[in-house]
Amino acid sequence: MRSAVLWLLLAAWPCAAQEVEPWASPDIGVRLSCRDTTPFTCALPANAKYGTWPDQASCAVSGPNGCYSPSNNHLYFHGVAFPIVTAKAYQAPYLSIETTISAYCGPGISSKCFAGLTLYNGEQNYREIAYSNGEIHRTSNCEDKALYNSHTGAPLTVGRNEPHKLRLDYLSGKWAYYVDDQVQWISPQGATTEPPYAETPCGQIDEFIFSQPPHWGLFLVGLEPGAYAEGNVGPVSMYNGMVIDQSQPLQSDGYTLSQTTWVAQYVSMGGANISAVRLFLILGKQYQIDAMTNNGGIPGTAIASTNYQASAYGLQDIPLYVPRNYPGVWIVVKGSGDIGRTALGAKPYAGDFLFTTNSGHPWVLQNANLTFQTLAR
Repeated sequence: MRSAVLWLLLAAWPCAAQEVEPWASPDIGVRLSCRDTTPFTCALPANAKYGTWPDQASCAVSGPNGCYSPSNNHLYFHGVAFPIVTAKAYQAPYLSIETTISAYCGPGISSKCFAGLTLYNGEQNYREIAYSNGEIHRTSNCEDKALYNSHTGAPLTVGRNEPHKLRLDYLSGKWAYYVDDQVQWISPQGATTEPPYAETPCGQIDEFIFSQPPHWGLFLVGLEPGAYAEGNVGPVSMYNGMVIDQSQPLQSDGYTLSQTTWVAQYVSMGGANISAVRLFLILGKQYQIDAMTNNGGIPGTAIASTNYQASAYGLQDIPLYVPRNYPGVWIVVKGSGDIGRTALGAKPYAGDFLFTTNSGHPWVLQNANLTFQTLAR
């Protein structure tokens, strides 16, 4: 890495906000003039939360019906093909939506269905994470690809009526797809273990989806004659905005990583979750970023991990989720590219960062900090 020094004072980040749909008494089933055009439009009654445009006679025009049944903070669904889309639209630059879905198909075990969680701006402008024919997929208006475990390379499969937490994030021009709180794909920077196909070009899809603020929705579809989507979805959480744990000026200088060199920085979480890590990385280099427990002053057990190919030279945001029930974690960076650190003696975090030249034993103090911040939703 060429020696580099960067001084940066970050602009204020939007305040975090969360909305939860508990499915207590949802106002869904209204069927007025919803259109799946881009940008999406849906003319609904004044206080309606959701729109739908079912294409089967068994779905009533309004109110709870044969397609939807709320019970015990879950929404049970059964139908041939129908969406549930919010009347409200949401602004970028950060959006995160998650829920737990169970789904199975009928009438026979060989029948196919699709059950997806989406950020939606019409059929020509959306991103989605979904169950599809026994697998978990990432889909958009121009692609439908199976997700693979970002570390083992195995396809992510799902059994009939098997619950999984699905999550879709938009952050700093990147999409992150989570399954059970683990990042499995980052677009346009993908996991290295996925089979060697290129992501289908979507034009400016990553930016264009926010030419109009998107809605969130559920799309539930039977995929062959006689098939239907059936299952249930838990409470849906929608996050809009993030907070940064600190925003003092940062100085970044080079620190060389190799296949046998790891670096680690401890950060107190203070009762918040971590949803992304901002690091100073090198364009095109491949990194693995882990969150690990504290084991007597050194990194312990891995909690979460993300494979990431740097999309720029400098500070960038890497999706990584750590729940709030840890007092603090070690952020451990592995890879063959350099990483930014503060100048020697300049330590905005309380403790020195650690490095190891033989993959974890022993860890040695460095009189500086990594140049990074944690972001919470």
